[in-house]
Amino acid sequence: MAARRSPIINIITSQLPGQLVAPMFQDFTRRFDEAKRMINRYEFYQPIRQNLDTVEYLLALSVFYNHVIANLDGAEKFYGTVTQNRNIDGISIGSYILNRREVLEIRRLIISYENLLSHFSLTPQIANYERTHELLNRLVRIKNIENERDDQGSNE
Repeated sequence: MAARRSPIINIITSQLPGQLVAPMFQDFTRRFDEAKRMINRYEFYQPIRQNLDTVEYLLALSVFYNHVIANLDGAEKFYGTVTQNRNIDGISIGSYILNRREVLEIRRLIISYENLLSHFSLTPQIANYERTHELLNRLVRIKNIENERDDQGSNE
């Protein structure tokens, strides 16, 4: 009997607060279910049928990017714009104070995420889509290019 694995979205979000995890999990689940239906229904997606784990991982990373990293990046840029050339200790956002130390930690998190993507030759643009089929179309193009390279290599 094969060991049951935890969905990657659970692993990625395990240290996040529940109010952030719930919408991420719903977004991921909806998109992954949609992706599986499209991959199984349409011949166009045949090249990635055997790579459903990869689709799951990339969807999870893109949902994480859109719900967490993009917002942290926005906060960092906002802080930089507001504090540029000013002697300000922090920015009050409601009862929360965003200060330089926290902005540096945000930058470290963003860099870690970008390094993870880079390790797998991905860019943050992988998360730049509105509809699930846009991501799937990119993955099919990438898979087709990979298959062409493999075919050319075997013909030489």
